[in-house]
Amino acid sequence: MPLIDENDMHTHSHHPIERSQIRGRALTKVTFIGLLANILLTAGQATAGILGHSIAMVSASIHSLSDLASNAIVLLLLSFSAKGKSPRFAYGRGKFESFASLLIGLALFWVAIDLMKDGIEAIQAILGGEEVERPSVLVLWMAGISIVVKLMVYVYTATMGHKYDSPTLIAKSWHDLTDALTPIGVMVATGLAIALGDKWVLLDPIVACIISLVVLVPAVKVLIIACKDLLDVSICPEEEAQIVQTLESLPMPADGASRAGSAEDGNVPASGLKVLLLKTRRSGPMIFVEATLAARTDLTLPQADALRAAAETALQQQFGPDITLTLTFCAGRQP
Repeated sequence: MPLIDENDMHTHSHHPIERSQIRGRALTKVTFIGLLANILLTAGQATAGILGHSIAMVSASIHSLSDLASNAIVLLLLSFSAKGKSPRFAYGRGKFESFASLLIGLALFWVAIDLMKDGIEAIQAILGGEEVERPSVLVLWMAGISIVVKLMVYVYTATMGHKYDSPTLIAKSWHDLTDALTPIGVMVATGLAIALGDKWVLLDPIVACIISLVVLVPAVKVLIIACKDLLDVSICPEEEAQIVQTLESLPMPADGASRAGSAEDGNVPASGLKVLLLKTRRSGPMIFVEATLAARTDLTLPQADALRAAAETALQQQFGPDITLTLTFCAGRQP
């Protein structure tokens, strides 16, 4: 039955719930490991800071404590995101993951500003003649342990974030990497203060100010990405142009009597599709694509469904499996 003008045909792709559940469990596991690491680091840094007379290490423990709250929030939101679709969330719960990314970005931004403020205040106090007690070797050991743990968590989180295409985990990995900079600064400043004398204590707040600038860059990047997802900003124009090209270059599937002829001569006619309207948006890891296509007047329902399946396969090869495609066909192009 050929397509007629007054009836549009809608066809869309479906994704198994199992995929989102498996992905959600993996992301939750990664976040839980980071949460456990921060619990141990917070306790160790606080103890070393108090016993080793290091204000910087005590500040690092407070920093780790803020990471605990961040990880707890991410763990909660990812558990919601992993539940997939429901009657109330027909498009899934990907926005929970985007919201988690926003919170991580805000946490990074706050840490950067707070480090800069504390560093400037400490520099002013030391230059004003305030005496600062030199930290002990215990602080050096704890700083080294913190660096190793943070880098291990960063590598693990970043690897899993790219594997599952999770903006939240990628944002969190940036957080873990910048967290490793804090104990590096503490280690350098503490080592110089122990080896060379009290005048080198000034390096500690100076390093803190430098670290704050390094933290600020990924914070802004994470906030921009999260805001784009939450505001339903379309994917980049280059990717949209790639989608249009893919849809318009689909070959016409065989149907009925034409099947034998196509197989015999080896030539597959073009589908003649023309993209009239394209809408795209992101929701967490998902990409939603809605397209209205002008189709040949002799297009049949089986052919339309075959075109949808071919388009879905092609787009998944280009953008990954987490893409939902909705096509609307309307008549108007002669075969």
